[in-house]
Amino acid sequence: MPDSCEALLPRSGRPSAETPTRVLFLLPTLNGGGAERTVVTLIPHLQACGLDARIGLLARGGAFDGEINPARVLLTRLGTRKMGRVFLTRPALDGTSYASRPDFSRILTGIPLVPLHQLDLIRQFRPHVVVSCTHSMNLAALLSTRAYGRRRVAWILREGINTRAIIESDTSPGPGRMLRSLVTRHVYRQPDRVLAISHGVADGLVRDFRVPRDSLRVIHNPVDVSRVSRQAQGADGARPPARFIVACGRLHRQKGFDLLLQAFARLGIADLALVLLGEGPERSHLESLARELGIASRVVMPGFVANPWHWMARAAAFVLPSRYEGFGSVLVEAMACGTPVVATDCEYGPREILFDSEAGLLARAEDIDSLTAAIGNVLANPGFAHELAVRGRRRALEFDAPVVATRYADLVRETAGRVGLEGRL
Repeated sequence: MPDSCEALLPRSGRPSAETPTRVLFLLPTLNGGGAERTVVTLIPHLQACGLDARIGLLARGGAFDGEINPARVLLTRLGTRKMGRVFLTRPALDGTSYASRPDFSRILTGIPLVPLHQLDLIRQFRPHVVVSCTHSMNLAALLSTRAYGRRRVAWILREGINTRAIIESDTSPGPGRMLRSLVTRHVYRQPDRVLAISHGVADGLVRDFRVPRDSLRVIHNPVDVSRVSRQAQGADGARPPARFIVACGRLHRQKGFDLLLQAFARLGIADLALVLLGEGPERSHLESLARELGIASRVVMPGFVANPWHWMARAAAFVLPSRYEGFGSVLVEAMACGTPVVATDCEYGPREILFDSEAGLLARAEDIDSLTAAIGNVLANPGFAHELAVRGRRRALEFDAPVVATRYADLVRETAGRVGLEGRL
């Protein structure tokens, strides 16, 4: 795969400055999740690759709203107040929001409008390619792209989570879960391309939802390594403990922070603190569990922080204790900070990132003893921890944003060309 944007441009038929390939990423908001972070990171690098890349939003707001050039953002013209109420607290099915789940009435009143809002965004920009992101936006994009005309726009569906696990955790067994699975299977078989953020996610889509293998492409999430390294040097008023380990993510059962609390208690290291960065519906449960385990005084939970990399860079270890993932970009960010990492070998992502423990330690998923042992190994062996940190930082460079952006640009052009849209006005 080429590592420079220039290498992706064809020798003939090169898009001119007047008619670059246009790509529109569809998101609900710029809330604090993995899909939003990925798109915000990619946009300037895709511009450097010669694409005209924009983000189409249902509502403004969210943690990443100030991190993108406003000229790269489109907002639906059909009214955003109701959409903002729904998607600034979007459903857990999207798997990444830091906000709590909205009540069911908001979902019922908001979700049916999503295809209309998407259609308005598509009509505004008239892209060659639409990339839908998050589960709710993926389902709606089937209707919006068809309404616009599938001969006029190509559709890439980006899947960034373990879809089966999310549906199972979000829906009780019975007709509702079966219906959601059937709808997902139908929709996910329709796009021109399905972009999976890990090979595990791709395999799961084939196995669980019968997505055609030939429509799938795997592109890992980007991490802006230079930005992470730069931000890691800034304090932003943060005051980390003297010695600590850190984890970062939405406070949700998926992330396994309850497992980490129990492993931390078993370590029994009196001068060690645990920092949990993030916000979510499990906060009260986790605080209660910390008190029950007798470690509350050594557990720091500052909520969502704008600069988590400052904390990561100063930690004795970074831990990703998830029950399931789509990829685990935060693991790469910690590696880019030069911090030794420990992750559970969950579905999906950590094993792909860590090269079977070459760039960090893998513990068995949902196994507190295994997690405790892995963390203890890093803390007890400074030389080994340093070696892991060096290998991890080297591995993180393979996910650097300019490298990943070339792969996205390649896919966008391939998809546009597949339906005869390359260079269309």
